[in-house]
Amino acid sequence: MAETRKPKTTAKAAPAARKANAGKKPAKAPGKKTPQKAPPREKLKEKKAPGKKQPPNKSAQDNSAQDKQSESKKAAGKNSRVKRTRLKPSEKRKQRKASEEQAAIAEKPKHKTPVPQAIDIIKLLEIAGVPVPVEALARNSNLKGPRAIKALQQRLTEMVARGSILINRRNEYCLVSKIGGIAGRVQGHPDGFGFLTPDDGSDDLFIPFHEMRQLLNGDRVVVRENGMSRQGKRKAALVEILERGKTVVVGRFNLERGVSFVVEQGARSAHNFLVAKHHRNGAKAGEMVKLEILEYPSKHREPYGKIVEVLGEPSEPGMATTLAIEAFEIPNGFPDGVLKQSESWGAEVREKDKQGRVDLRDTPLVTIDGADARDFDDAVFA
Repeated sequence: MAETRKPKTTAKAAPAARKANAGKKPAKAPGKKTPQKAPPREKLKEKKAPGKKQPPNKSAQDNSAQDKQSESKKAAGKNSRVKRTRLKPSEKRKQRKASEEQAAIAEKPKHKTPVPQAIDIIKLLEIAGVPVPVEALARNSNLKGPRAIKALQQRLTEMVARGSILINRRNEYCLVSKIGGIAGRVQGHPDGFGFLTPDDGSDDLFIPFHEMRQLLNGDRVVVRENGMSRQGKRKAALVEILERGKTVVVGRFNLERGVSFVVEQGARSAHNFLVAKHHRNGAKAGEMVKLEILEYPSKHREPYGKIVEVLGEPSEPGMATTLAIEAFEIPNGFPDGVLKQSESWGAEVREKDKQGRVDLRDTPLVTIDGADARDFDDAVFA
């Protein structure tokens, strides 16, 4: 038999065959399955094996817990709002009125024309560093017109009275701290000198006689330190009088060589209050009187006033009490409404008022309280 030989492929034909087969898919071998690609993880999570429970997801649990908390907060907010809306209309009006009153108290200006607050004025003076007139303060505060300047002047006067700022002889305003001032209240002494009790609680300052000539006990002033006294106390020099401590004086009326004056009862100062002839109000020498101060003392002048009430002789019963009441301006009397109501009761005791009480008006009793007592509650049966 003749041998059959396979044709030999040349080297050039092999690359051509490879190129022709490159675009074709390899044929599947019979009886073999091609391996399938694994499904993505997300799809595997969605599939659940029958009869088995999936383990709980922590992130899902956290999200659900946060949702529950937010829902509970919303519910609590709704409940609180519901509680507020359940208030009665009258209670709502009361709350609204109270809040409006508080806001009005906090924000209501004392002046009709808007002026800077005290803290703003203090800041302006701190920036200036020197005494400033009211016109300059008005310019720096953008205030124009006579009304605005008048309102600013009133605010400055209030601050001077409180001791927040000072006004010098040229009507310029400055801070107390800039001049090293100390604000406080004067305590006079009958010998003519006095002491200053500072507002900041520091040690007292000694006020010499020549500085006390224009001061009264109880005045609020600003001083600065001026050396030391013989007793080792700080000595004060007067800078400004902020507020007078008294407007009336109670004391003894004196008449000597045609000159009338009042010496204050229990005085803590060495001043005599001069009284003109037409201001004596019929007072006699030696009587206790009440005097209204018309002019306060200065370096070269004694205080001056007029007598508004004659209290009586010093030896009269109860005079000490009367002097104390008048000197400290203690209310001594009943309001008109109380007096009017008492008139409706009458002067006689009614029969119904005697019920449940023992009537001792006809029983002779001797009191053991003094003649100047205010309540006669101790007595013996005669």
